[in-house]
Amino acid sequence: MTKKVKINWHVLNDYKKLISEISQLNGLIYHNKSIIKTYLRRVESWDKKRIGKFILGSRFLYNSPYDGRLISGDFYTVSKTNFKDKVSLLERKTNNYFIALAYECFEEFIRSITARIIINNRKTAESINGKLGFSSYKSCLLYLQNQYKNNSNIIGLLRKLSVELDSSFVKEKGLRNFLNFYRVYSKCRNHIIHTNDVIDINAFKSPEAVDEKFAIRYFGVYANKKGTKYIIDTSDTYKEALETIAGLAYLIISSFDSTIIK
Repeated sequence: MTKKVKINWHVLNDYKKLISEISQLNGLIYHNKSIIKTYLRRVESWDKKRIGKFILGSRFLYNSPYDGRLISGDFYTVSKTNFKDKVSLLERKTNNYFIALAYECFEEFIRSITARIIINNRKTAESINGKLGFSSYKSCLLYLQNQYKNNSNIIGLLRKLSVELDSSFVKEKGLRNFLNFYRVYSKCRNHIIHTNDVIDINAFKSPEAVDEKFAIRYFGVYANKKGTKYIIDTSDTYKEALETIAGLAYLIISSFDSTIIK
C-alpha cells in the first residue's frame, strides 16, 4: 500500500462522539467520588448514641428483564461499625461500572470506524479479505460483529488497512503498550460485567506477564487474602484508564488521511 487510507466525515464524528462519552463518564466518576466523600464525612459527625446501631437497612430489588416484575435480592444492613466498608464497596462497584461503559463506547467506536473505512477503501479491503467488499455500512458492521468478536482482531484488521498505523505499533514501544492495555481492558471489562469484579489470577500469568503490570497500573487489581483471585478496583486509576483509551482512539484516527473528506 503506497498511500494513506482515506476516511470520511462520519469517522471523525465517531471519534468526537467517543471523546464526548468518555468525558461524561469521567465527570460522573468524579462527582460520584465527591458525593461519597461528603457522605462519609457527614456520617462521621453524627451522634452515634442518637442514631443507634443501624444507619441503613434495606433489600435489593431487581426488575425482571422478562416480565418486569420486582425480584427480591439480598438483604443488607449498614451499621456504624461497617458503613465505611459498605460505602467503599459501593464506590468500587460504581467506578468499575462506569469504566465498563467506557469500554462499550470504545468497542462501538472501533467497529463503526472499521466498517466506514472498509467501505471508503473497498479495493484495499478486498485485497486483504475478499469478503470485505461491502458497500453498505450496516451490512459491514454486522459482518464485523459476527466474524471479529475478539476486539484484538479488529485492531489487527485496522493495522492491515493502514501501513502507517501498523508501522506506529511496530516502531514505538509506547504504542505497543496500547495493545497490552487494550487486551487487559477487554479482559477486565468482561469480569466487571460477569463475575462481580473478580478475575482469576491465572488470567494474568505467563506468557502474558506484562498484562499483569498493566492490570495493576490501570485497573487497581489486587489479590485477595487467599491469593487465588484478583479484585478489580478503579477508584484511584479510572482517570488514567480513560485518558489511555482516548489516546488509543486518537492514534488510530490520526494514522488515516483526513485531508480527503467524502
